[in-house]
Formats: sequence, C-alpha cells, structure tokens
Amino acid sequence: MIKYFYLVEYNYLVNKDEESGFNLGIFSTKKKALEKIELSKNLPGFNKYGIENFSITKFGVNFDYDLKNKSNVSLFQIALEWNEDEEDISYYVIFGYYSNLKEANLEMKKLKKHSRIGKKHPNNFEINEMKVDNFNSWSEGFKGIDE
Repeated sequence: MIKYFYLVEYNYLVNKDEESGFNLGIFSTKKKALEKIELSKNLPGFNKYGIENFSITKFGVNFDYDLKNKSNVSLFQIALEWNEDEEDISYYVIFGYYSNLKEANLEMKKLKKHSRIGKKHPNNFEINEMKVDNFNSWSEGFKGIDE
C-alpha cells in the first residue's frame, strides 16, 4: 500500500556559479511541511533569502502493511555522494525512500550493479534513516553567504 509523504528542501545561490541546499525533513502531511517552512523562514541564514528558496515534493513509499499513523515511522533513504578528481565539487544524489531497511539494502545492491553511477562509485552509497515529522532538522538556521 502506497503512503504519501512531503519532503521540504531549501536551495540557494552561494555565488553566481554555485548552488547549495539541504533537506529540512520529511513530513506526513502537506500542512506539517508548510509548518516547517513557517518555522524556518525567519531563522539565521534562511532569512537572507526569499520564501521561494523552499520547496515541497510529494512522494510515495510502498508499505507491505496498512500503516495507520505516518507520523510514527522512519523511512530509509538511499543516497550516493562523491567528488570528481578534477573538480572541487561534491555531488549528492538521492535514489529514493523505502519503508524498511531490508528493502533499501536490496535496492542499493541493484543500483551498485546496474546503474552507471553506482558502478563507478559502489563504495559511496549510504542508507540514512529519516524520522517522519522531525521538526529539529536545521532548527537553528545556518550560516548564509554574509555570515
């Protein structure tokens, strides 16, 4: 059974050639995602940029049981991070979110064998446990370009 969640992200220009960003959390409802934005928009760093730097992405996760309370779960995120030798840039790709660690590990093994980037950087994968409705992420703000 697919259940839907809301990812809050924040992206901003560090300078004219470099963008930075991060996830502010995964939320069980759009209302809670909007609440996270409202709580964050006046914090240090966030207040240097406009509200348009926040985004909300709705996504589905398959559960093999009838999940009654989406606020009371963790999701497992598969991500890959690497640096290119000739560049001083770090790349970070999120491949998806899964309802349990076993499913995430199986998918990660497939990505290492069957995706071009996975074959190139098989040791750079990670699985992150993400608590739904965690309002603590980036709750003190961040250092912006002028700080």
